Amino acid sequence: MGKNLARRPHRLLVGILTLAAWLALPPGSAASADPEGQSQPSPDTQKAEPKPPYWKDPRLEREVSFKDRPASRETLAAPDPDPQLREAGGAYRVVRLVQGRILSGEELVKAIQKETGVRVMLQADWLREHVALPEQGGPARELMDGLAAAFGGKWLQVKGTWILNRSLEEARLTLLTEDERGQAIRQSTGALLRSFTAEQWRGMAQKHGIGFNELTPAQRALILTELRLYYYEPFPNFGYAPGPQALSGQGVRLRLTGSGRDAQVGLIAPVAPGRDPMGPFEVGIPFYAPSGELQYAVPPPQ
Repeated sequence: MGKNLARRPHRLLVGILTLAAWLALPPGSAASADPEGQSQPSPDTQKAEPKPPYWKDPRLEREVSFKDRPASRETLAAPDPDPQLREAGGAYRVVRLVQGRILSGEELVKAIQKETGVRVMLQADWLREHVALPEQGGPARELMDGLAAAFGGKWLQVKGTWILNRSLEEARLTLLTEDERGQAIRQSTGALLRSFTAEQWRGMAQKHGIGFNELTPAQRALILTELRLYYYEPFPNFGYAPGPQALSGQGVRLRLTGSGRDAQVGLIAPVAPGRDPMGPFEVGIPFYAPSGELQYAVPPPQ
C-alpha cells in the first residue's frame, strides 16, 4: 500500500499537570490536582491509596532528569498560555505555573525507558501530545503517577509493556507490531476494494470522490477499522495521523486517481482540529505492487 509519509507539526497539549503538582500528591496516588484551588479534606481524614502495581518494580525508583533537554520555557496557566505555544495551534489544560521543559509524550516515555530499562508506553494519540515538566525531573514511578492523573488514564501491563490507556482495546491497537498492523490494514483494504460497485467507482473518479455517507454500512465499518489502525500507530507516523473526528467518519472520503498501473484509491480524512496547515491525512492505495502484480486481486476500473 502506498502511503503519504509527509510529516506534520506535532499536536501540542501543554502542561497538563506539572511535576510540582504530582509530587504534592501522596506516593503512588493518581489523583489529579485541584485546578480550582478548592479546599481538600485534611490528610487525617483521608485513607492512603494503595500504590499502583508498577511501584513494586525497583527500577522505576530511578530518577529521570530533563536538564539536558532543549531550552526551558515558561508555561502560563490557562486561559493565557504562552503565545508561542498558542500560535502552534495547541489545546491547553494548564493547571499550574511552571518553569520547565516541554516534551512530547514520545520523548518522555523514551526518557523513562532509557533511565530504567522498563518498557513504558502511552496509547498512540497521547504520544502525540506534549507536557510541561520541571527540569529536575523525578522518580520514574512518580512521573507515571502524574501522567495517569494528567491524562485520566490507567497503567496496564500488556505484552510486557506498561501502557497508559483509556481502554484495553486502545492499548492493544497501540502495541500491534508493524507486521500485525500491516496485515490488518491489507485485509481491510482488500475487502473494501472488492466491495465497490460500478456506480461507486464512477463516483470516486469525480473531482471530490465519494463521501463516507455514500458507502454501505459494511464498507463504513471497513473504513473505520483502517482509520483506527492508522490513528493508533505510535512512532512510524508520529505527528501524521487522522484526527479523532475521522473515527466517526466525519470528513472521510474516497477518490480514484490515475489510470492503468498508476491508478490508486485515496483514503482522505481530516487531521486533528487546528493542526492542518499541510492538508488532510491521506493514504494512497495502489492497485499494483512494484513488481507489477495486482495487490488485492482487484484491477482498476475501466
